[in-house]
Amino acid sequence: MPILLSLKILGMLKSKKVTNESSPIILSAPSVIDGQFKTNRGLRIECQYFGAVVSSEKIYVSTEAKVVGDLVCNGLTVDGEIKGDVYCTGKVLLNEGAKVTGNIYAKLFENRSNENLSCTIRIPNPKAVHRALERLESIDLEVPMTGTNLLNEISLYFTSKAQSEGSEAGLRVVDEEPSLRSSGSDS
Repeated sequence: MPILLSLKILGMLKSKKVTNESSPIILSAPSVIDGQFKTNRGLRIECQYFGAVVSSEKIYVSTEAKVVGDLVCNGLTVDGEIKGDVYCTGKVLLNEGAKVTGNIYAKLFENRSNENLSCTIRIPNPKAVHRALERLESIDLEVPMTGTNLLNEISLYFTSKAQSEGSEAGLRVVDEEPSLRSSGSDS
């Protein structure tokens, strides 16, 4: 029986196609990366990363990771630290212990801890998110980010471009910096 079972499992494994495109790219620690990075695959950041990151898939920032720069993605889970703006066409999840300084623009937002946050969370209009998602899905991996306005284009869908198209494509502020709330000032 054990031999038959082993052959059956081996047959099941052979029938399932495992592709590199389905597995995330891992930027492992201990590493320091400085520059711009774009991909159409998921990304797991475990190192110190300085620069912009664009992924048409999900990004995970691990507990030991520190990202200083803007992130553009289709989903984001943060256990580590981000200093920069986040433009997400899907859900941003901040787990307990996450540290974020900057602006977060996301279709959906979940915060499991209110600690270590110095950011503004904005939920853009669905039309703006849809336009950004279309642009994100059409990224050209043959052209380096330095040769394009990709980051600017996508950020404009979430910020000034969306606002200039009227209230229909505007933003709703969900949360503000704790220091602004406690002082009672409006923004």
